[in-house]
Amino acid sequence: MSSSDDYVGERHRTLYTIWIAVILLIVVPWSTFQGHPHWQYVGWVPFVSPPFPFRDVVLNTLLFMPFGYWRTKLAGYSRVEVSRTLAFPFALSVGAEVAQIFSHGRFASATDVTCNLAGTIWGTCWARRGAGHDNQDSRTAAGAASGRHKATPTAASDSEG
Repeated sequence: MSSSDDYVGERHRTLYTIWIAVILLIVVPWSTFQGHPHWQYVGWVPFVSPPFPFRDVVLNTLLFMPFGYWRTKLAGYSRVEVSRTLAFPFALSVGAEVAQIFSHGRFASATDVTCNLAGTIWGTCWARRGAGHDNQDSRTAAGAASGRHKATPTAASDSEG
């Protein structure tokens, strides 16, 4: 690994860490925390239960895109790492929404968790795309190499019939 690769990896790690702090600062209700829950205000069903402001959908999705991007750049593109990339923001989102149950100024919502995961997925796709990975070609090539996919007919075999 070259020194420029070390620099890029360290840079991604720093940005990733800073972004986790930004997410925590934004989503946790630091100033309106109360000692009692507000279950009546929880939006249990994504995109159905109120409150459902479109602005929050966009902002929650955009907030987690850099998380998915930098985590994927740091950890890699394997299924295990992508699963881990999704597990952490899920836990972070659920934790933040539970904290919001105890807030007078914030409302816990399954829509937020869904949008956070969507943003993470889009960030992961953005990182993969930027790395030159074509998902369709890599799946097809990996499947053909493992024998899971049948070979496609060639022009010669098509003309025999």
